[in-house]
Amino acid sequence: MSRTLVLLIPLFAALCPAQCLLPKPAADSLAQLPMQQTGFARYRTEAVTYLEFRCYEEARAAIDRGGCRDETFPQIQWCKGMTAFISARVAWNQGRLADAKKTLSELNDEAQVQDVNVRAAFALAELLSQYPDPAYWERLRPTLEFLGAERDMWRARHYLYTYGLDQSNAPARVRDLTKLVNSGLPIRQHLENLFILGDVLRRAGRSTEALLLVTSTEDDMGKYVVDVELRGAYVRLCAALWDARARQGDPEAVRLAGIYAAALKEIYDPR
Repeated sequence: MSRTLVLLIPLFAALCPAQCLLPKPAADSLAQLPMQQTGFARYRTEAVTYLEFRCYEEARAAIDRGGCRDETFPQIQWCKGMTAFISARVAWNQGRLADAKKTLSELNDEAQVQDVNVRAAFALAELLSQYPDPAYWERLRPTLEFLGAERDMWRARHYLYTYGLDQSNAPARVRDLTKLVNSGLPIRQHLENLFILGDVLRRAGRSTEALLLVTSTEDDMGKYVVDVELRGAYVRLCAALWDARARQGDPEAVRLAGIYAAALKEIYDPR
């Protein structure tokens, strides 16, 4: 899969319409896939690509073409898990939040294939960030703590620090993150924690502090961060901060907000 497609997958999804409309790099990559992969690997890549761009029916069809209807198929556990995951995402889109939470929570199980388990955990964390549910969160928290500490996944740490953030717990979370930022971690983890700290500050209403933090790290983010999801999240954070200042009448912020908005549009849909 091309680097361009990898960059687009996590970022384009938020703007993808209900019908399946892939950006050209993704469509071109899928067209070349039969020459690059065969068998189950091909259909798995095809299904995952469609899934990340929210083309759910196409993803289901690719899973079926991969042989997943055959109960003797060796990858049947992945197939069943991903099919259930797709059903949960469709339920979420249709507003059937109880069904989506139930299915994602069931898939958030160590018995599941890791790919399915991690996807379900992050999807459920995102759903609960939008529609808080303390009971489901308490069941999800141990998985996120494991993924954040043992698997070193910054997205898990981000959800842990941002879920349920309010004025009563924000100071403690900011202090904790500040200690992490100043703890001498390797540059990748350092920048991941800087991003999380910036987003926590923004969500806590401390947008000026957040803006100072993210602008001071812009060069390092560009030089050292290779995780495309983190780069995209950082651009979105900067765009939100400059847009907030622009709405207060700051002319320089208007210019910078326009630059970041244009960057986001190029990232989401470069056609």
